[in-house]
Amino acid sequence: RRVDVRLEVAADEKVNIEKIEKDLLEIAYKSELTLKTPATTIWFRIGPGTVAIDTKAWCESKDYWALYDYLHRAIYNYNVENNLPCPYTVIGKYEK
Repeated sequence: RRVDVRLEVAADEKVNIEKIEKDLLEIAYKSELTLKTPATTIWFRIGPGTVAIDTKAWCESKDYWALYDYLHRAIYNYNVENNLPCPYTVIGKYEK
């Protein structure tokens, strides 16, 4: 079963997506609940003022909620420890 966790950060020059990808993979594989096959993947989605980073890790069905809890806590702590910039809403101003 797959556990998906989304982390959203501001689209900012301080955000190093290669480092974040490496770090999130390391976090996922620290848990013995994360399966090696299929491999954990990290997906990025760019939006107005934000970068959504999805971690998709696989586990046995019986371990779903334990891995879900672990990943959410670990990724939250990673966000806090690395002081990643919070996303913000971009509001367009249209003039005639």
